[in-house]
Amino acid sequence: GNLIALVRSVSILGILGLGMGLVVIGRGIDLAMVATMVVSLSWVLSMAQAGMPFDTALVYGALLALVIGLASGILIAYADIPAIFTTLAMGLVMYG
Repeated sequence: GNLIALVRSVSILGILGLGMGLVVIGRGIDLAMVATMVVSLSWVLSMAQAGMPFDTALVYGALLALVIGLASGILIAYADIPAIFTTLAMGLVMYG
C-alpha cells in the first residue's frame, strides 16, 4: 500500500535524476529539465484531451522534449554559451 504509493510518487523524480546524473557526469548542468518535462507533459495531456490517441500524443511530447534539449545542446556546443545560462534561459522561455 504505502510502499507502492511512494514508488509511484517518486518514480518521475528518479527518472529526472538519472537524466541529470548523465548531464553532471558530462560536466554540465541542466536547469531546464523540469520545465521541459512540464511543458511536454502538458502538451501531451492537452492533445490527449482533444481526442488524439494517447500513444501518439506521447510520441509528440517526447519529440518536443527532444527538440528543446537539442536546441539547448546546440547553443551550448556551437554558440559557446555556458550551460547554466543556456538552460536557465530555456527554462524561462518555456515557462513564458
